Amino acid sequence: MASEHSEQKRRNRLLAALTPEDHSLLASHLQEFSLELGSVLQVPDKPIEYVYFPHQGMISLLAVMLDGQGIETATVGSEGVVGAMSGFGFRRGFTRAVVQAPLVAGRISCTHFQAAVQNSEALKHLIVSYNELLVAQIQQTAACNALHPTESRLARWLLQTRDRIDSDVLPLTQNSCRKCSGSDGRR
Repeated sequence: MASEHSEQKRRNRLLAALTPEDHSLLASHLQEFSLELGSVLQVPDKPIEYVYFPHQGMISLLAVMLDGQGIETATVGSEGVVGAMSGFGFRRGFTRAVVQAPLVAGRISCTHFQAAVQNSEALKHLIVSYNELLVAQIQQTAACNALHPTESRLARWLLQTRDRIDSDVLPLTQNSCRKCSGSDGRR
């Protein structure tokens, strides 16, 4: 029973990949919580307060233009983390991070996360590896958005969303997309 409870707390695949010793560096500071669609987790050029490890749901990362419009460049679900570069001292947001599908996540303050990263080579490596994959996702998204027709872009986004929320039911509407992007909902 204790093992089952422990696994419930580690539904995020990055957290689940950590050894018990490395996970213990985070565990006492991780707070589990839920957020609704449209909740903003970070904004560009503002201090990052927390690192988020989604267990369920999806977070959209949006590049924000000078006029305030945002365009989604990546999504994060239970495979990832938002704000992890703060573990290396980067304390300002590069994107607007918005809850795109109702979210259950663990969060940890940047201060506690940075201390854990400094004390674990495995955690450092995991965060760097994940960020390399996130950059690859952003590059692929940019290429697809520039080169593929609307139908292909929509198919990619729907499949990616399905992967992130691990459900065949996508809790999204056109209005929810507009709410999360802060603009006309373009992808």
